[in-house]
Amino acid sequence: MYSQFLSRFRKPPHAAGIYLTDSKFVIHSIHYTDRWIGVVGSPIHVLASDSSTEALGQSLREMLASTRYGLADQEEARELRKVFLKEAGFKSWKALQQDARYCQINENGKHLQLIPSRNGGWSGPDRGFRWLEDAKVTVAVSVTDAGLGRALLETMQRCQ
Repeated sequence: MYSQFLSRFRKPPHAAGIYLTDSKFVIHSIHYTDRWIGVVGSPIHVLASDSSTEALGQSLREMLASTRYGLADQEEARELRKVFLKEAGFKSWKALQQDARYCQINENGKHLQLIPSRNGGWSGPDRGFRWLEDAKVTVAVSVTDAGLGRALLETMQRCQ
């Protein structure tokens, strides 16, 4: 089985993602299927776009700690995505992605990497979010919540 093959390797990192729209941050955990495919999911936090750096950092830490592994199948992943949209207050992925910025945070034990993206829109050949690896921000896991929140704001500024 493919999942048995993957089990010989290191698990994917604890991860979280953040959408920034006009008025709010939508911070979510990332879960993994048994084939290590990342899926957005609950829990999520919705915070005002003018939230304190400390609140942003605390929320990010909670989402990183919520990463789950071994989702059984695509049906479970589909259900997580539906719940996510409802909790985030959006009717569709198109509505969420329209003018949003997005970054992902990966924890590798000693560091947190915040990776910004470029929003290619909802349709066309460049659609979706594309990682801007050269623009990532790295901080120590031990950074304060306020420091993590500042790193998030810096990363969001690097999004395109």
